[in-house]
Amino acid sequence: MLDNVRVDILFWRSISLDLPLIINKMNLKRYNIFLIMLLVFCSGACFAQSELDVQVEVQPYNTTIYFKKDLGKPVKQLICIRAKGGDTVYTDSYDTLGNRVKHIQYTYGKKTAEDVFQTLPLLHVWQWQETKWGKDKPNYSSKTTNNASGQPLLYENASLVNNDTTSRQIAKFTYNAAGQLTNRDEFFNGNPTLSKSYQYSGKDMVIAEIKNHTTNNDNFRRIEYSYNADHLPLEKKVSEVSDGTVSQYAYDHYTYNNGKLVSEKYSDSSDPKKEIVIKYTYDINNRPETINVSEDTLYRNITYTFKDSMLTKIAVKSNAWNKFNREIFFSVTNPLTPIPFLYEREYIYDTKKNLIQTKESINGEFKAGITYIIEYYK
Repeated sequence: MLDNVRVDILFWRSISLDLPLIINKMNLKRYNIFLIMLLVFCSGACFAQSELDVQVEVQPYNTTIYFKKDLGKPVKQLICIRAKGGDTVYTDSYDTLGNRVKHIQYTYGKKTAEDVFQTLPLLHVWQWQETKWGKDKPNYSSKTTNNASGQPLLYENASLVNNDTTSRQIAKFTYNAAGQLTNRDEFFNGNPTLSKSYQYSGKDMVIAEIKNHTTNNDNFRRIEYSYNADHLPLEKKVSEVSDGTVSQYAYDHYTYNNGKLVSEKYSDSSDPKKEIVIKYTYDINNRPETINVSEDTLYRNITYTFKDSMLTKIAVKSNAWNKFNREIFFSVTNPLTPIPFLYEREYIYDTKKNLIQTKESINGEFKAGITYIIEYYK
């Protein structure tokens, strides 16, 4: 089975690289990350707490888990093609062990970058190097070192122009005796830029503090959680601490029934005086069946359709084209989209249950899609 998505890796790559490069960082064991991340802005996979390395909240709207399939025969090559225009977006090549060895990016049919990957399991190291074509284009070199448990210890990333190193980014990770992440410290050219600390009560992460060292070192953001007896979060509070003064500006409240999240309320970031309400229902396999989001008269009602273990369709009825993006995001709507509208996304799989096509439509009219051509080793 595929490994879990590591939000910390994605966040680290986002410091200096474009989204397509974030996708490249995984080997084949995380094969569907690049499938997912190409859809992340249109699939409901936007993590509510992506700024943290420790995931706390239950996220029924996170559909990425339904693309974690057993690959069966090893994938030799994958080609990603944009439906409209037929442009190749990227190609990926793998060895027989499932390790990604090469990634080639294309822009308007022209090869623009190439990544070469190397996996050193005995050293707990994964590294890659990227080459871009064009005058003064930055190239990148990256290395990830894990501990014996597979947890990241050190991320190193260097930017190079004309073979000269122009910048270096580092992230260091510290764990307690229980293997829980306690600190993440980031540096740019040797100078501290960001630090995150985590405090626990038993197995529950109760306080996270984030400090941006490029601004006032006395100010930081604090995120606090409280839990029920089943270690499920009941409340989340987000505050700014400035010169010792605490100012709360965001919150979440969670309600459960038999261990399943059935409702949620959180403050609207665009208007903290307002509250967004979510209702969840599930099918007999505990997968999301409907997610209904509302604020005042605005709504976004999401329905999920499954066939066996595969998510085959997401349908959204809404009267707000640019709101409730945390629950599901799609880029095919705009201010000219008729309100209300019906948004539909279809997922098509091959016989090995790997995703090979997506289709997006508004009110029955096709808007966008991606095709994945997969070649397997014989």
